[in-house]
Amino acid sequence: MKTIGFKAKWLPFVSSLFLIASVLSYAVSESQAGTASKTKGHKPPSGKLDGKIYIVQLLEPGKSPISDSLIFRWGTFRSTASMAYGFGKGNYKTLWFDNSTTFSSKTASDSEGTMLWKGSVQNNQIQGTVVWAKKNQEKPLELTFSGSLAEPQAKIIINPK
Repeated sequence: MKTIGFKAKWLPFVSSLFLIASVLSYAVSESQAGTASKTKGHKPPSGKLDGKIYIVQLLEPGKSPISDSLIFRWGTFRSTASMAYGFGKGNYKTLWFDNSTTFSSKTASDSEGTMLWKGSVQNNQIQGTVVWAKKNQEKPLELTFSGSLAEPQAKIIINPK
């Protein structure tokens, strides 16, 4: 009886093919991580901060702080405070460097413009900036935020009305 197997001279070639296929598969999955699927029954791709909720204070110079919850779920980002202005969720991207994760996301409102969120997370602490480009406003509004990871039992109200 004859067995089928690889000869030693083919092993480097086959190994290279598997490595190339793995790299291409990873690149495709990473490029799609920021896109949310709208197909029923299909779980959207997840991001590196998925499942996390951060309780933060939004600060606008010269004004009182605003409490906010930043929610990362299924590759999307949402700010509960901005929902009152008609902002929805947006895809987010992450980069990991030197024990911290940086993220960015853009959210939009039909009536209030766009918000560009950028921040970093390290040791359950989050901080960053928001640039709010309001419609019919010459200069964008710049805010900062900082806070920490919500306790697992924290209940976050997503539709404040």
